[in-house]
Amino acid sequence: GTSTLQVTKDTSTNAPGAGTDLLTAAFNLNATANTVQSGALSTTVATVTLAAGDRLSVDFADAIQASVGVVVTACMSPV
Repeated sequence: GTSTLQVTKDTSTNAPGAGTDLLTAAFNLNATANTVQSGALSTTVATVTLAAGDRLSVDFADAIQASVGVVVTACMSPV
């Protein structure tokens, strides 16, 4: 089945992965093995801006057991 991964911004007491989606489309975890994927960030500034106390999480959908060795790297810069 389809397996995806979305990067989310969690605020307040949100459970990990229950926050706002930061990517325009989730990563396809069924893609070719050992292939780098790059996500496209939302273009809404308020969505991609983190405040003190906000957290980044990953939200897996479906068969994550097929996704051994997944690495997510987030590059950030101050505004």
